[in-house]
Amino acid sequence: MEVKEKKVKIKDKTFEIKTLIFQNSYFIFIYEDGKDRIGALALSIMGNTLSLFPAKFGENFAKILAQLISEELGNITLVSIYLSSELDNESYRLMIKEVKGTLLP
Repeated sequence: MEVKEKKVKIKDKTFEIKTLIFQNSYFIFIYEDGKDRIGALALSIMGNTLSLFPAKFGENFAKILAQLISEELGNITLVSIYLSSELDNESYRLMIKEVKGTLLP
């Protein structure tokens, strides 16, 4: 297993991205405020994506990101995102770019 960690500043918020990379899966944890937290939780396996833990903010993004990574890289993907407030579309696009940057060589 490989662990990758990255801090990202998007607009006025700082996020931490922790990724656990297994041979057949990715576990991606995204949270803000520097506190390890579980948030909206989504799982994607071979195109089937479901929400495991709903949250006030980020639930749809967790599902989209899990499905995107699973389909592009062909592995099981679990995504957790903890947000204190909803992000705008541009921030979500930047977040996808940052997460993909941690996974791709």
